[in-house]
Amino acid sequence: MTGTTNVLDEKRRTAARGAGRAVMNFDRMTPPRPRVRGVVGRTPANDGHAPAIEILPPGNAMGASDAQLAIDAGQPNVDVIVGADMRSMVMTILVEAGFLARFWQQGVAFVRAAPKLAPGCVLIDVRKPDRFGMDVQEAIQASGLAWPIIAITSQGDVPTTVAVLKAGAETVIEAPVDSEALRSAIRDAARRLSETDANDEVRHAYRCLSLLTRRETEVLRGLVAGLPNKTIAYDLGISPRTVEVYRANIMHKFEARSLSDVLRYAFAAKFG
Repeated sequence: MTGTTNVLDEKRRTAARGAGRAVMNFDRMTPPRPRVRGVVGRTPANDGHAPAIEILPPGNAMGASDAQLAIDAGQPNVDVIVGADMRSMVMTILVEAGFLARFWQQGVAFVRAAPKLAPGCVLIDVRKPDRFGMDVQEAIQASGLAWPIIAITSQGDVPTTVAVLKAGAETVIEAPVDSEALRSAIRDAARRLSETDANDEVRHAYRCLSLLTRRETEVLRGLVAGLPNKTIAYDLGISPRTVEVYRANIMHKFEARSLSDVLRYAFAAKFG
């Protein structure tokens, strides 16, 4: 066994022990307790990608959908993409607050699975010098996913704070993370999402936007910008006929009778 393999195995064991400590804390909680499910391997429900760990509300059938879990529990959904060094701490905070959560080891897995998940807020770790967290945020924005983003930065890192806020993050929290500050930020983000959902048209727009593929999202951006099919086709390197196919798919997913209906929904969601 190589030295590299030993290091990787030790990192996995450390992460597992951290998650295990957080899970053991659940037994001390007053019933009804949340349930923790480790997700292993590939599932068709999320396009071949799954979170490493899910925190589920008590009393729900294991086969219930994410959307139904959120509705039944009446709690915010939080998708967490943080470093292994703070995973167990974040998990403990979220569980004690009664939030539903999905912990992802890879940001790309979350972005690919997001269209099939119940809406919520996203907690990302942007402390790493390799831009991992920033890349995740950029991928979320590029996907058209309109979920509130909470970013964790290093203490006193003003340039990164400015960058993530400019890129669309709603809230920035400095590490070491204060548990009440994190809970408050998640509740505020969930409240904003709920207030948006109160508007039927905006709710419909967000739901439909989450159903679009990456290419459909790119075509819609062109339509919102007022570009003709030929220009969109040229910009994306595809044929005008293919743009028409994507445009028809978009209208179908929006349940729209005309392009103007699609554009109205897009503008309502501030898409573009």
